[in-house]
Amino acid sequence: MFSRPSFAVAFVAASMLLGLFLAEVRLSRLQAARSVQIAQGYLQLIDPLIEENAAKVGAHYP
Repeated sequence: MFSRPSFAVAFVAASMLLGLFLAEVRLSRLQAARSVQIAQGYLQLIDPLIEENAAKVGAHYP
């Protein structure tokens, strides 16, 4: 089976492509998780500001 050079080259190329695809999927998931963490941190940072604005607006318009 591996004695034919064309099959060996195709097998190596397919293995490399599969490895690159799996690496890209892994990096994509890591970046997505990091983006979620950044968004949650940002919301926690500005959340007190949003609550203060809502209280001020509510005080002006009873």
